[in-house]
Order: sequence, then structure tokens, then C-alpha cells
Amino acid sequence: MWLNYLRLHVCTVNLRTTSVSESMHSSMKAGFDGVRAGMATDVAANTMMDKTQRLLQLRDAFNANQLLRTKKWSDMPTAKFLTAHCQEIAEEQWDLRFNYAVVHARSDEWWVYFPHTSSGGVAAPPRFTRLRRVKLVERCYLWCSCGLPSWMKHPCRHIYAVTQEVALNMFGVRWHSNFQYYYSRHSQWTKCYSGLMEDEYQRTK
Repeated sequence: MWLNYLRLHVCTVNLRTTSVSESMHSSMKAGFDGVRAGMATDVAANTMMDKTQRLLQLRDAFNANQLLRTKKWSDMPTAKFLTAHCQEIAEEQWDLRFNYAVVHARSDEWWVYFPHTSSGGVAAPPRFTRLRRVKLVERCYLWCSCGLPSWMKHPCRHIYAVTQEVALNMFGVRWHSNFQYYYSRHSQWTKCYSGLMEDEYQRTK
């Protein structure tokens, strides 16, 4: 009699079920995915699958929204083409470019530094200024010694101080909103984007 009771009423955390399989998967009866304790196993499973499909549709809608516009208003020409996260970083770096001075050292190299203003003292203490080098590599892309463009594949404040402009080709393909939406969905786009990413990561600097 005790075994029959244990078989019919298997106890889980804050939950009683009518089979061992349901007790092993308590989420099917716990109600977290919209299921109820009185549902059959197949009905509960279908309910969870329906919720998963709805979440996937919400994700697709979010990606489509990222493709269409950037939530934060901006007058930068890249606002319609970059993800909201990358666009926010780009605007932050763009606003900081005014703090730096640029010296054109060579035909393909610039020195970017933060200038210090003199306080007019008689014996001002020495100040050490960190110098960043921006180079034009293979007449193709700009490299900065700060490391941000090499790691994140988008321009830093030092590059903006040199160029004084923003262009979409300055950003890696992984920051493009259409890449976030179309990648792994269409074989033609996936192959194209994969080739672009390989070219970006094969850069020596």
C-alpha cells in the first residue's frame, strides 16, 4: 500500500505529481512556463514549446528592430547601420576626440596626445603625457597603439581625432545590425559575412 501511494503521489519541491517522470521534470507541473498541475504530460510539453516559440518570435522582432533603427537618437551617419550598443560606444569615443592634439609625424603615422595647459607657475612639476600612435596600415585601415580598434574592431578616440569624421567602413562587420539579424539565417549572407570576419581577424596589427 505504501509503494502504491509513493507511485501515485511522488513528492518534489513544493509540488506533488502523479508519476516519477513528472517529478524528475518538475517544470512541467510547476507553472513556470504556463503549465498547470492538472495538465497531462503531452499538453504541458506542448505548452512549454509554445512559450519557446513565442520567445523566439520576440527575439526576431528585437533583431528586426535593431536592423531598422538605433533606439538612441543620433546625427551620426552610422546610427542606422550599427547596433545600439556599438553606436553608443562610437558616440562616446567621438565626443572625446576634442580632448586630444594630433601631430602628423610621417606620411602614414600620427601622434595623438592629451595636451596639458600651463598654470603659469614658476617651477611647474614635470608631467608625463601618454602618446598614442595612429598608423595607416597597407593603405587599408587605421591602427592605434591603444589597442581598442584591434580588440573591438571599431575606432577609438585617437583615430577620430585624426580623421575628424565617421564612416561605416571603420567598424567591423560584427557590429553591423544587418549582420546580427541575417547571420546564420541565409547561407549566402552567412558565407559572405564569414569571409569578411576572417579578413578582419587576419590583420597583423
